[in-house]
Order: sequence, then C-alpha cells, then structure tokens
Amino acid sequence: MKNKDGVGAALAAAAVVLMLGGWLLARPEKKAPPGAVAPADPASAAVLANRVAMHSSTTAGKGTPAELALSLGNACMERGDPVAAEELYRAALVQDPGLSILHSALGASLHLQKKFSEAGASYRRALELDATNLSAQVGVAGIASETGHHDEAVTLFQKALQQAPDEPVALWGLAVNYQLLHDPRAAETFRRYLVVAPPSDKTEYAKRQLAVR
Repeated sequence: MKNKDGVGAALAAAAVVLMLGGWLLARPEKKAPPGAVAPADPASAAVLANRVAMHSSTTAGKGTPAELALSLGNACMERGDPVAAEELYRAALVQDPGLSILHSALGASLHLQKKFSEAGASYRRALELDATNLSAQVGVAGIASETGHHDEAVTLFQKALQQAPDEPVALWGLAVNYQLLHDPRAAETFRRYLVVAPPSDKTEYAKRQLAVR
C-alpha cells in the first residue's frame, strides 16, 4: 500500500469492527462465544480471491489490490465466513506484508476458526509493527481468556484500556475475567461497560449480574 501508516479511515474502522463482532469471549455460563458463526463455504474463499486478482489491474483510483482484499475480507467476516476472509487477508499480506492492520485482521479470521496459535502469532506480528494496534491487543487478550489464562487476560485487557478507556470489547473482556476470578472489581467494570456498549445479549447479561448483587 502507498501509506503504511493507515489504509484510510474507512478501512481502518472496518478492521476494528472485526474485534467488535462478538467473537471475542464466551459468557461465563457457557464455553462457546455468544454468537454462533455460520459454517463457512471453503469454495467462496477461492472465488473471492480470484475476484481480487481479476480486479487488481482495473482499480486505479479505487484502492490498491491489498486494500481491495482487505475490504472484501472484512465483508466476509461480517457475514460469518472467516475461511474466505483468511484467504483474502493472506492475499493482501502478499501485497503489503508490513501493514499492522492486515496482520490483526488475519488474526481475527484465524481466531474465529479457533486456530489460537496461528491467530496469536498474527496478533503479535501486528503489535511488532504497531504497538498501538488496539484490535491486536484485544485479540491477544481474548485468546488468553478463551484458553483459560484469566490472570493474563486481565493484565492484557487492562493494558488495552490504558490506550482506549471506553473500548466496549475490552471492558467486557475485563469484566468477564474478573468474574471468572471472583474479583469484586467485576461489578464496577460491568457498570463501565453498560455506559458505552450498544444493546446486545452481553449488555443484558451485565445487567443481570449487577441485579443479583
């Protein structure tokens, strides 16, 4: 890409959406994430990857091939197809391997497939390239939580919140991990979460937890 410090506001915002889509953490009462991901059709990955190649020479003024791949990958994530998204993000990284946001996007697609080791490596690479990459910070924390390392997850979510104090996903993750550790700070963190989070099954869960106290 021409500018390695940012793909542009729209694409950057779309990539951050990946970490806000409910894939991050299970509620304490069950192991699976709150929103089930629809089974991916592996063939769709090849179709969309081919579309990137077909358009790569005809997108002058409409973004680079890597930008197109990132945009299409984000669309795949939004419709619940992380396999197709993974292929597209990998295609984008061939074009621009030094862009942090692409590595965190790839990490998110792998995370959704529960390929935790690969996802963690992608998130860490994203952070090597840009230590302020919030989606990568939250992604690493989410993996720690999902793999049962709750003390580590608390530390990582706290670090993310130092950068973005009102980030709903990080507040949710911190509150849930406090709760799993029987830490009384869970209640206050759920309250902070409810101030900034849009209505969802998670906000209803937070309200229930506060109501029983």
